[in-house]
Amino acid sequence: MTANDSTPRTGQNGDGAQLLEREAVSSLFAQFDLLRDQANRAERRADSLDERIEIVRSMRAQLQLTEAMLVEAREDREGSS
Repeated sequence: MTANDSTPRTGQNGDGAQLLEREAVSSLFAQFDLLRDQANRAERRADSLDERIEIVRSMRAQLQLTEAMLVEAREDREGSS
């Protein structure tokens, strides 16, 4: 067996390894894109939830103010009777 016999020829192991490497890199890029898209969607949902929470808090504050005004009006009416 000569030194040339143990060296992979073009089109054998070297090309196969390069092909596998390219496929692996391509797969990693696809996975990265998918994860990035999922992260972006999660961030948009979180922003949307934050907005909803703020709206609910604002509505609750308005309800509490309205309730306080009603209680005050009731007390004024009862006090004047």
